[in-house]
Amino acid sequence: MNTSLHTPKKNSQFSVGSPPQPNSIQQSSIASVGSPSTSASLLTGIDFKAIEDMDPSLAEGHRTIFDKEIPIELRTQDQNESDNDLGTLEAIRVKILILEGEHEDEAHVKLELTSESDLFFHYSHTVGRQQFIGLQQSQKLMVDFPNYPKMLSKMLNACVKEPESFLCILIMERDGKGLLNFVQNMEYKVSV
Repeated sequence: MNTSLHTPKKNSQFSVGSPPQPNSIQQSSIASVGSPSTSASLLTGIDFKAIEDMDPSLAEGHRTIFDKEIPIELRTQDQNESDNDLGTLEAIRVKILILEGEHEDEAHVKLELTSESDLFFHYSHTVGRQQFIGLQQSQKLMVDFPNYPKMLSKMLNACVKEPESFLCILIMERDGKGLLNFVQNMEYKVSV
C-alpha cells in the first residue's frame, strides 16, 4: 500500500507558554543529578495532560488513536535515482488521528510522521471520505473508510512485532513530498 505524504508549510511554527526562568533551569538540573526518588517526585508533579492538550495535532478536534515509534526505512529519491536504493532504518513516531465531523463528509483520518532526532522532520497525510474512494480504487484496498485507521494501525504494529516479515519504507522526494510503502516479505515467491 502506498500513501502520499507532504511536509507542512513553513508557517507551522508555534510557541508554548513563556520561557522558563534561569533559576528553575538550575534547580531542575540539580534535582535530576540527585537520587532516583528525587527525579521521580519531580515527574509526579508535572501535569502531562496539560502538555498533551497543547499538541497542535489536536487543535482542530482530532482524537489520537495510535501513537508509537515505528522502525521505518528512510530513502531519498531524485528524479534520476531508482526506487531500489537502500536507506537508513530509523525510529519514527507515527500518529494516527481521526476527526469525526457532524456530517459524514467532514470526517477524515490524519497520519503524522515525526522524528525525535530531527525536529524539522514532519510528514502528514490527511484523507477524507471522498478522497479515500480514489485511494481505495488506486491501491485496490478491501477496507472501507471507517476501518482505514484500524488497517493502518495493524500494518504499523506488524512492522514492530514482525520486522523480519513487514517493513515500512518512506521515500522522501526533494520537493517535500513522500511516499509511504508497506512491504511484506513472503517466504515463497510465486511467478505468474
